[in-house]
Amino acid sequence: MPSILRIRVDCARDLPVMDRSSELADAYVEVRFGDLDPQRSGIARKTLNPVWNHEFRLEVTDDSMLQNDPLEIRVLDYDAITANDAVGAVLLDLDPLVQKSAGGTIAGWFPLYDTLRGIRGEVHVQVRLQFFGDVNPFKESSAGVQFFASQHVPSCYQVQSMKGFVDALICDDDPEYHWSDSFRTPRASNEARQKLLCRLSGQMRRMLGKKALEQGANGILGFRQHFDLENENKVITCRAVGTACLIAPGVEEIAADAESVRPVAESSSFPGGGNGSLRLTMTPAAAANAAAEEAVDVLASPPQRPLPSPALGHTHHPLTPAAMPGGGELAVVCTHAAPRDPAPRRPRGSRRARGWSSRFSF
Repeated sequence: MPSILRIRVDCARDLPVMDRSSELADAYVEVRFGDLDPQRSGIARKTLNPVWNHEFRLEVTDDSMLQNDPLEIRVLDYDAITANDAVGAVLLDLDPLVQKSAGGTIAGWFPLYDTLRGIRGEVHVQVRLQFFGDVNPFKESSAGVQFFASQHVPSCYQVQSMKGFVDALICDDDPEYHWSDSFRTPRASNEARQKLLCRLSGQMRRMLGKKALEQGANGILGFRQHFDLENENKVITCRAVGTACLIAPGVEEIAADAESVRPVAESSSFPGGGNGSLRLTMTPAAAANAAAEEAVDVLASPPQRPLPSPALGHTHHPLTPAAMPGGGELAVVCTHAAPRDPAPRRPRGSRRARGWSSRFSF
């Protein structure tokens, strides 16, 4: 699905000295993504802590690029005579943004890494993704599938069902053995292999995620990824395995022992004016829930109207069990004691005592 990728590069700090005469740097930013044309910012001259506040806008037509290709942000030093010198680069994985609830942001300070000289400062970046159009935004991606390297999900999730084993394999040519490697710089050769490994990693996750979605899963446990540098065949082989499963947000279990049950409501008012007492009990976890308290208020305040006189000795008036938080339910059964034979009509003003009892079970 078409989407817009917005990248804002605010500033950088602690850059190395790139100009020996001034002991400063003339830094600018270059953004590359997939096969799109690179874009660059203005030049911040004579400073080691440049401020750009530049926003890039990239239109992505293929949603699979968002999971396959990393976003490359390069900081370079401008030189009017010789070639521009590379300061460092950042490779960002955009997979966290490709979710069903689009609109997230990746922001923060990221280290500028050079394959020959290591970390050379930091850059502050903000990345946002916006989908537009009426077609399926995740046609070629595996959005919504979460990957866990461990064999157990975190405590905030619970596994509902296991779907099965999933695996994938990809091979690609090693840039170290490309014909252009004989005349390009070591830095360019290292960066070519680095970007290839990032791209293969994204493709593997997308392939495994699509297989999990086909099985009705939304998570992969025990995710493992391996890269084999096969010098004889001059290729790089990437293998990935995992176990597809269906996960859901965890729910705190309510204790079933009697010690965890406490009274939450009492009443001595019954329909028909009978004598007795009403006592409701539930677990603290359920009582803390607002829905539980509202349900208790309804059940603890029965309508002030007499029930019809029964024709038999003991008649049960069951109330519909109310579902309680945590998976339990509250069942209320009222028994009304009445004589089997019709009693003679009493004078007006007199009243027969009626007994009521209530039983509550969870």
